[in-house]
Amino acid sequence: MNEFSTCPNNNINKVIYFRLPRNGEVDPYFGANRSFWNERILPTPHNNYAPPINSIVDRKPGAKTGCRFIEFQSALDYFNGLANKNGSNHHPHLPNKKSQPVG
Repeated sequence: MNEFSTCPNNNINKVIYFRLPRNGEVDPYFGANRSFWNERILPTPHNNYAPPINSIVDRKPGAKTGCRFIEFQSALDYFNGLANKNGSNHHPHLPNKKSQPVG
């Protein structure tokens, strides 16, 4: 058993990007909805136009819309930073670079 065993997706250590969830859905890794992610990946006054989580958009030339992908490690760093800020070393569902494998 390793530190990823509590996560619902066994391939979590292979994820580089994941797709922004559709309206009314949540992502499979953190359980967050679209509005949660938009507040953290898009430049807004709320985040001083410096989003704390990185994302990329894949769109065809000239297209106004495309498919947005969130950088998994950036999201993980964001949540681990919150856990450390709130006095917790490690959330049981979030892999922590500093944690040791269990078992």
